[in-house]
Amino acid sequence: MGGSKLETLSQTAKYVIQNLVPTGSWLAIITFNDEAYVVKDLTEIKSQYVRDELKAVIPAKVSGGTCIGCGIEEAIRILKIKLSDVSNGEIFVISDGKDNVGSIHNSKQKAVSENIIVHTISVTQDADILLANISKETGGMHFTYLETGSISFIALFGELITLDVTSDSRHSAVLASERITTTPSNIVRFSFSIENGLGKDTFVTVLLQSPYSSRMQLRISGPNNYNEALNTTEKTATIMIPGIAQAGDYEMTVTMEKSEQSVEYLVKSTPTNYDILKISATPSATNINFSSGEIPIIFAEVTKGSSSVLNVNVTARVEIGNGSRVCDISLYDKGMDPDGIDNDGIYSGYIFPHCLYEGRINIKVYASGRKGETIIMRGTSGSQTPYQDDEPEVYEDAFQRVTVLEDLYIENYVDPDQNDIVPPGRITDVNIHHIVKQKIPSGESRNFTISWTATGDDKNVGQASAYILRISEDFETLLNDFDSAELLDMKNISLSPQKSGRMEALKIVVDAEQSYTGTTFFALKAVDEAGNVGEVSNILSIVVAKGYRAVGERGSFDDDVEAIDKDNMNIYVIIGASGGGFILLLMIFTILLCRKRQVKKADDTNFHMGRI
Repeated sequence: MGGSKLETLSQTAKYVIQNLVPTGSWLAIITFNDEAYVVKDLTEIKSQYVRDELKAVIPAKVSGGTCIGCGIEEAIRILKIKLSDVSNGEIFVISDGKDNVGSIHNSKQKAVSENIIVHTISVTQDADILLANISKETGGMHFTYLETGSISFIALFGELITLDVTSDSRHSAVLASERITTTPSNIVRFSFSIENGLGKDTFVTVLLQSPYSSRMQLRISGPNNYNEALNTTEKTATIMIPGIAQAGDYEMTVTMEKSEQSVEYLVKSTPTNYDILKISATPSATNINFSSGEIPIIFAEVTKGSSSVLNVNVTARVEIGNGSRVCDISLYDKGMDPDGIDNDGIYSGYIFPHCLYEGRINIKVYASGRKGETIIMRGTSGSQTPYQDDEPEVYEDAFQRVTVLEDLYIENYVDPDQNDIVPPGRITDVNIHHIVKQKIPSGESRNFTISWTATGDDKNVGQASAYILRISEDFETLLNDFDSAELLDMKNISLSPQKSGRMEALKIVVDAEQSYTGTTFFALKAVDEAGNVGEVSNILSIVVAKGYRAVGERGSFDDDVEAIDKDNMNIYVIIGASGGGFILLLMIFTILLCRKRQVKKADDTNFHMGRI
């Protein structure tokens, strides 16, 4: 491990021991290279003196091989000494290299057989890919700390070390978290907001990685003329806001002696009550074979208690290891592909090929809301079932949150400029907006006005090239064998898609002599210029009569559908349609924190962790 990375890891480990490991926990330090050695045996953290002792034995240099399995097995051994039953114990492994001593597979199997959860962090792209596999097979989580990018080591370490360490209602909220690889000047400024319900144990930590002097000044200002400053020669510094921090906007200024340095910062605050805004995010998959055509999706849910939260600005930052690509992707809760349901508090967005690369991809999600603009929907998050007697609540405070996702691993990547493999998105809102009935000499005529939201060339981005419209009297045929269903005969009418997000409409005119008691089904797909075909839309049923005849005429919307944007709508006519306790393993050294994850009882209101 290089000197700067080891220094960062050492700084972060000391920060974690000082600020994140709860009093009453048991901690051990283990070093390992070709073998594993116990430097500091299990020690109960019950005073600042003990924390200082543990920080003092964090290694300053490393040498030798990389025996990840040795560290895991030594951690298991110590865990078994302390706990009579190690099931649901947790181990955290951090490494920057490939395992080259012993058998990491055998060590993984020991963890599996003991029912121990292993969480891992890969430091750089060169870290052993087996780390992610270990986490997956033991039920743990995996993150990557890359050479460049905005994801800080203290944020990753914090995500893991505080995982389930307290009940969910008391879990700290991360308000800001960033790494600046090279500062353009010797001054770094950042701001954050604290809303009502937060403010206990609020601290701002700055970690400086510098070959120069570590001298720096931290100055924070906030509501009611709150000001505080800290001058230090340490490379890690923390300002704790005393008492309960007042709700409002804060600004931090970090002044260093020189520019062009690497700085990481983290702002966390503990709730004063259980009912605070929370964000959780996940990718649709953690391993993707690019050649399969699968496009990863980011899902982020914003909640307050059991209620969904609307009108939140949610953005995902996607970064690749060599620093050549950084994409900011807006996530939406509008019910448009890939978002499943409109206004359910779950925000979604695709990671398109130009934002991907071979290897590990880092993802961080930001969520924020302006004062008086965020809406709390009383009901169950992830659904459209608000309580009928409760009006939506306007959230009066500004807020912000940051969370880091498990990393995404891409293999068999191909430059999208050379090979377009992304199809148009699935259309999910095909609907009958209006039906007009009219008596005719031979029976009855019905005009069905059908509309949907246009999708794009690449999923929901851009403009598709064509539509394929089919009907069938069998629902399953459209769903499972779309290509065998009957094509709608458009005759000389052009059905050219509009840009993604605009409304499309067509009119089906049906004449029949008998009663309208039958049913046919309608669905469509979009096609892009490369010939990629999207998925089948939602399937619409249309009431028809036996032996019905369909003829075409130019359609239009009447007053009943004025809400649709007519200026941005194509009107199409269908003609001729026919009958639709944990351990931290750091590369070369190990921090062992004994904690045992307990199974939640049926009558527990909150999830509580038992700590030794």
